[in-house]
Amino acid sequence: MRTEAWKYVLRGTGPDELYDLAADPTESVNLALRGRHDEQVRSMRDRLLAWYLRTSDVLPRRIDDRLCAAAWDPQRGLRRNTVRKHE
Repeated sequence: MRTEAWKYVLRGTGPDELYDLAADPTESVNLALRGRHDEQVRSMRDRLLAWYLRTSDVLPRRIDDRLCAAAWDPQRGLRRNTVRKHE
């Protein structure tokens, strides 16, 4: 996530990243690791996750052309590791 002043990167694994773009345009100092910018990290993480929730897709409840019948259980939903890969 980027604003005019900050860049924030949320990682699924590994530490988050926060850069002050005015003071560090080459993004060489990760401020998220230093603790002095916890409120900025928290604010940007909250905004990013709110955006993700508003814009992410949901898996359909009925079988469509993206799923094969073996991958879908009507009571439990998607079975793991059975989704067809599109070519």
